[in-house]
Amino acid sequence: MKYRFKFSPNLFLSFILVASIAMSIITVVTAATPNPGHPWSETGDGTFAVTGPSTSRTYTFPDANATVLTSNAAVTIAQGGTGQTAAAAAFDGLSPTTTRGDLIYRGVSNNARLAVGGNNTVLRSNGTDPAWGQVNLSTDVSGTLPSGNIGSHSHAAGDVTSGTLVAARGGTGFDGSAAGNGRLAIGNGSGFTLANLTQGTNIAVTNGSGSISLATVNNPTFSTSVTAPILDNSAGLTIAGTNATSLTLARSGLTTAVAGSLTIGGGTAITKYLSVTQANVVSASVGSRVCASYASITVTGAAVGDTAIASPTAVAGGIETVDLNWSAYVSAANTVIIRACNPTNTAINTADTQTWRADVWQH
Repeated sequence: MKYRFKFSPNLFLSFILVASIAMSIITVVTAATPNPGHPWSETGDGTFAVTGPSTSRTYTFPDANATVLTSNAAVTIAQGGTGQTAAAAAFDGLSPTTTRGDLIYRGVSNNARLAVGGNNTVLRSNGTDPAWGQVNLSTDVSGTLPSGNIGSHSHAAGDVTSGTLVAARGGTGFDGSAAGNGRLAIGNGSGFTLANLTQGTNIAVTNGSGSISLATVNNPTFSTSVTAPILDNSAGLTIAGTNATSLTLARSGLTTAVAGSLTIGGGTAITKYLSVTQANVVSASVGSRVCASYASITVTGAAVGDTAIASPTAVAGGIETVDLNWSAYVSAANTVIIRACNPTNTAINTADTQTWRADVWQH
């Protein structure tokens, strides 16, 4: 009996469906001899399986011996992996860094390692590669650097090439390179002002190159009184000269006070001078050929041991008219005694209307 094939559309579609299902799972099992039409050979027994494609795929294998990757082993660096199974370790496996503080940068053709810089250095650039170095104020900083950020440091004089150092940082706040003769930095309450000294009455100021000379004018005069001290330290005030013939400290009718001591011609210092004039001094009679207290004058401030003299004003019947010799001394506090000696054979008694002046010096 002959079978005649008859084409049927339903049969053809069924065949296509079965073929598609079969292609979704392909299992190739190696045999003892190469599969005809497939250029591979077997080394031992093994199974090659491809599952899951939803359409036709092409798988290309290298024309060389290779190790098949699995999910059970880390992909090595040689295979394009990291050789690690954790993220941090994987990054370290590829990183060129070796030491704490290292940085990664792109070199000529590969990523490279930049070792950490020295203490107080910053990361700079030379336009091609990064490098560590110190900040160069000439090239790395623009604008005005705030003085509060400078901190404490020192520079050689040649390091400062422009600008001025403010007074708050130990400078003057102005450019003194063109300062005129005798110009000084004078405080003004908030800084310094460059100015010359102003001469006062009887004072001449001469400004020179790097010098200032002060001198008094010839025959100085003073139109106002001086009440404040003109010398207030431990040194003395010397008024002297080789050409002066006289020195007037006060005009007629005024009193000149000297605080402290007064030395004249290099002699003994006088610390105080007291003088009292007393009228109608009562005098005692002085017997013949004796010395006795003749009169007493009160001088407030006088002390025993002070130098004292007494001088009378001439009157009729006064001591200067008789043969009496006298002297004076401080007998007690505030008391000057006039002592008289009578060389004659007759007692002498003078008038009580005489005026006496007692002078006392303390040293």
